[in-house]
Amino acid sequence: MNMPVHHSPSQTSVMGLPSHSADTDKSQSKPEAPFAPVKIIPNMPFSEGGVQIELNVRGGGGFYGPPKEETLIIKTGDAADKVHVRKSTDGGLIAEINGKTYEIPLYQDGRSRQKMEIHTNGGDDDVSIADDLELPVSVKLGDGNDRFKAGGGRTNVYGGAGNDTLTLGKGTAYAEGNDGEDSIAAGTGYSVMYGGNGNDKLRGGSGGSYMDGGRGNDLLEGGSGHNVMHGGKDDDVLIGGKGRNIFYSGRGVDTINSVSDVDSIYAKDGDGIKRTFGSQLKIVSPTEVGSKAFNVEGSEEFKQRFNDDLELLQSSPTGQKMLDALDKTPERIKVVQQPEGEGAFYNYGRKGVDAGDPRQEPPNDGAHGYINNGIPGAPADDATILFDPSFVVEEHKRPPIIPLFHEMGHAYNGVNGTALPGETFVGADQADPDRPQFESNRERQAVGQPTSAPPFDFDNDPSTPPTNTNPVWATENGLGDELGTSLRERYFAR
Repeated sequence: MNMPVHHSPSQTSVMGLPSHSADTDKSQSKPEAPFAPVKIIPNMPFSEGGVQIELNVRGGGGFYGPPKEETLIIKTGDAADKVHVRKSTDGGLIAEINGKTYEIPLYQDGRSRQKMEIHTNGGDDDVSIADDLELPVSVKLGDGNDRFKAGGGRTNVYGGAGNDTLTLGKGTAYAEGNDGEDSIAAGTGYSVMYGGNGNDKLRGGSGGSYMDGGRGNDLLEGGSGHNVMHGGKDDDVLIGGKGRNIFYSGRGVDTINSVSDVDSIYAKDGDGIKRTFGSQLKIVSPTEVGSKAFNVEGSEEFKQRFNDDLELLQSSPTGQKMLDALDKTPERIKVVQQPEGEGAFYNYGRKGVDAGDPRQEPPNDGAHGYINNGIPGAPADDATILFDPSFVVEEHKRPPIIPLFHEMGHAYNGVNGTALPGETFVGADQADPDRPQFESNRERQAVGQPTSAPPFDFDNDPSTPPTNTNPVWATENGLGDELGTSLRERYFAR
């Protein structure tokens, strides 16, 4: 397989766990006084009464060495657990778990990469993080009717099965309600919310929101920021907020209340629509395009999550064109879940062809799906999209469906053998002079930017002129424009 397209380096996100150091097999002793605070020692796992705490530390080789990486992992059992994490006066953390206090040291050089994971497993759990704590966190609440309140940092939270209540904070947040009747409320930060299965309530905030109800009869309410709302399957109610609202009714008999002249509505005949005179309404009937394009691997939660994005694209004018093109793939495109923080990739693959190192640019020839001398290359018949569903490009408030669509743009070129060879000179980036001044044409065509390549008739329509980039509907910026998100002007500048 060929070079993947990887977007995670510029994204601040919750990364995967670092490997344990050599002495993590040592167990920390229990405190002598049962009610005294427990002092957690780095790289020495603590376990008592169903509570497990690890502070994994690695790196930190002096001023010129790599910074320390510190990962705090808190796990509880299947009882109804209560967890609260806050700052301590010495710069570390205090974790209060089921009435006991745990003191956790953190390195204070300002360079350390620090993050936290909380796993509460079963039971009706209550997890909260102090507002002023800006540590990136990933929270898996497990089965049960759980409650969660986010702090001030980047947050990923997964409700699991049960009727969960998730309250997001001032940091960028990604939330999945999963199975059950869930309530998810955005905070002041940019929020991406997926209700999943069940009759869910999703409410936007002031920082902008992307909301997907999933299966069930859902209620989506926009906030004062920019709102994108997709009802999903079944009979949903979508209510616009004070900011601009982009509505996708989805399937079912849906109700939309648009309150602004700058709103855009993508709905079908039979939906109940109340809107202002200046708002834009486009009748779009959801289709089954894309049903022949993908083979999704992984957990049921990941399959459901990918299907939610597929449902929106099946209700989107831009998405329908892309999926119709991908249905022509010689073999289904594999979709594989990436760990948190690992972004998104597309791997061109063809049976019987050695694609070399997938992290290197492949040979720009016809055997690897590139146009040469105006002739399309070989179509991919063993391609893969690798996708972290929590991948939010937070500095530009782009939801995960945007980088996913970027990879679909590559897949479109793979299906047709129309990757563009070569590079385009883009000059210095005034905001970041260290960024490359040359960009891959293959990447720029998936973004939707012009390239230095000779024009090509991508749509196979003699009545339209050839172009040196993908059709708008086969680009990241094409979908971004429909969703009203910021558009990428350069590949590396995002």
